[in-house]
Amino acid sequence: MGIWYFEASFPIRLVGENGEELGIAIAQAQDEWMAEALVPFEAVLSFESSEAQKGFLVFEKDNPSGLQENADEMRLPILIPDTQIE
Repeated sequence: MGIWYFEASFPIRLVGENGEELGIAIAQAQDEWMAEALVPFEAVLSFESSEAQKGFLVFEKDNPSGLQENADEMRLPILIPDTQIE
């Protein structure tokens, strides 16, 4: 996953099942990020949700070039709670 980082970070988005963006965070590498192996990261994602719903955490490959051939993402299905989690 190290190849997903640029300058030791990559974006994470929270989207509802209808595609609405509910929050965004920047994941920061917690170890050497210039590696092809898995690299641990940390991120804090804040959002407001008035009701529990299905959605996705979207991990995006940081792509400063903007070129489509360098883009990638991984979606993790989740249940978005209607209460704050700390």
